[in-house]
Amino acid sequence: MTRTRFSAKRICSGCNNEFTIYHKKRLLNKDVYCSRECKSKHKTLFSAKRICSNCNNEFIVWHRDRNKLKDVCCSTRCLSEFKIKNRILNATCPVCTKKFHMKPHRLLDGSKHHCSKECALISARDRMVGENNHQYGLKGFLNASFKTGERISTYGYKLIYKPNHSRRQYNGYVFEHLLIMEKHLGRPLKFIDFNNKDNEVCHHIDRNRLNNDINNLKLMTLGST
Repeated sequence: MTRTRFSAKRICSGCNNEFTIYHKKRLLNKDVYCSRECKSKHKTLFSAKRICSNCNNEFIVWHRDRNKLKDVCCSTRCLSEFKIKNRILNATCPVCTKKFHMKPHRLLDGSKHHCSKECALISARDRMVGENNHQYGLKGFLNASFKTGERISTYGYKLIYKPNHSRRQYNGYVFEHLLIMEKHLGRPLKFIDFNNKDNEVCHHIDRNRLNNDINNLKLMTLGST
């Protein structure tokens, strides 16, 4: 049978009797036992009472190797708290000059490390401001962060990126229906001042603000709307 393929004779660490192991992974263990009773009896021989290094409570250590340690904790929670309390502050934040713990292998990469995300954002903001930014002075399609030359406004109108147009907005976008009407007329629309009744505007006949067909646009003045 395939079960005897990994069988081996071992000596029980508890009662010193010879027995057969049928599990391949158990062959790699240092201490093996012939039964659960032997395992529980043998563990009590190495048990010892210790004081938790974090909460100072007394508890029993059942592992022989753990008794050799200088600092032992009664639970994983105490162990994590003990590690935090005894961390070595081996790094300094370049923003707030606060000392904090960093894994040694991360200190060898040569990059700047920060104590928190807030400090990292402040450092990145200061590093990318002005001429330090690799895209400084690049606007529109020359900028790698520029997505597209078209967008829909919050009022439902379609906008086209025309940074040199006279009717452009603060971000360089112009209403598409104005551009279509100007191309149809062969001249720019009349614009005197904001809220001036003589300003020329375009009206959508079917009330669909995205339908910028020339047959759907009507030239009007601001005072006649």
